[in-house]
Amino acid sequence: MVVVVWTTLVGEPFRHEHVAFLRRCKQHGDVLVVGVGDRPGRVAPRQTVEQRGAVVAACRYVDRVVLDAPSTTTHAVLARHGVDLVVPSPDDQNEGAMVETMTPTDLVQMRMAQMNARLDRVWERSMDDDE
Repeated sequence: MVVVVWTTLVGEPFRHEHVAFLRRCKQHGDVLVVGVGDRPGRVAPRQTVEQRGAVVAACRYVDRVVLDAPSTTTHAVLARHGVDLVVPSPDDQNEGAMVETMTPTDLVQMRMAQMNARLDRVWERSMDDDE
């Protein structure tokens, strides 16, 4: 069975840390698919997504690049690319964080827990405003 691994990067500037990260991602499976996109709320990259995608594609550990990848990885994106394992982007982690892998189901459950926590905070604030 071929294991498809997914991660995302902004990829600007593309540094040796990215190469090391992609090497570790590739060790988790047979095919490494990298989504290259932007992160909302951050400074816009100077290079186009096509330019950044070309640089990422040139990395020997990368088998496929998806341009304009969404900033939030959804179950639909994972299903479209046949992903078996997700490695969270270093762009989404604190510096020095360990690379952790998760299945698509784990990722969806994590996103749902985050969304529920946000809804709880909104609910609590609205209740405080009513008092």
